[in-house]
Amino acid sequence: MFTCVGHDRQVATKKKRKAVSAEKELKGAVKKLRSQLAAAEKSAEKWKSRAKAHKSDAKDAKTELTAVRRRLDKASASAAKWKSRAASGNGPDAAPTPSTAAAEPASESAATTPTAPDDTWTVTRLRAEARARGVAGYSRKTKEQLLADLRG
Repeated sequence: MFTCVGHDRQVATKKKRKAVSAEKELKGAVKKLRSQLAAAEKSAEKWKSRAKAHKSDAKDAKTELTAVRRRLDKASASAAKWKSRAASGNGPDAAPTPSTAAAEPASESAATTPTAPDDTWTVTRLRAEARARGVAGYSRKTKEQLLADLRG
């Protein structure tokens, strides 16, 4: 068996060069992957902060929505209360509305609601009548002034 020492050295040198080259390639790949990982982590932090901000905004919006719903419910209840009062015409100073006047029989309406205001009418009722007739300045007038304007 004959071996050539020069040939063995060449083979060993080639193997060494290949190993160094492979090591350089691997180091380059590791460096590239590390930079990609850093970019991905930076992006993930950005998305986390955005998610946190959106979560906070959603919580604020939910709180505001609850408050608005509460106010809407209150306003609806108040409107319903005033509509029912207006429709029923209850109270000593309630002026007859067109809907309640139409619902009452003509003879009963004439007996309970005099056409001309008198001293039994309250200031609120006199002001409502003055408003209906278009009297100017009715809100500042006294009961006597309102009676005089509405009679005359």
